[in-house]
Amino acid sequence: MRILALDVGTHRIGVAYGSSINRVAVPIDTIVRESDIKDFEKIEFWIKEKEIDKVLIGMPLLLSGLEGKSAKYAKEFGNSVEKLFNITVVYWDERFSTHSAQQVLIQGDVSRQKRKHVIDKLAATIFLQSYLDSL
Repeated sequence: MRILALDVGTHRIGVAYGSSINRVAVPIDTIVRESDIKDFEKIEFWIKEKEIDKVLIGMPLLLSGLEGKSAKYAKEFGNSVEKLFNITVVYWDERFSTHSAQQVLIQGDVSRQKRKHVIDKLAATIFLQSYLDSL
């Protein structure tokens, strides 16, 4: 099974790819949000390019585990992906993925300016790897 992970934000969408066979998540893109139409065109490109079977959407739950405003937004986005592309969408807790990605980049001595361009796809990679490890 080929899986596309999306870390959905209001300014950027981090994109990662992985497979249930090799169980390794790989960052592939950061989509800078322009419009829903352009954003979904880019997602469609990755779905077709990687022959995706399932889309994993990161759920930014509150520390309490409850859904806040951002999680509801992610769910609405996921529902749109599911309907537009007729594909299975799964939601995965991504509460600490951005923080983990930030720490990796800081330890790698990546400048603040460069971090901004890769953090979202790295966060998607982190929660996708967590999902693959759980399989």
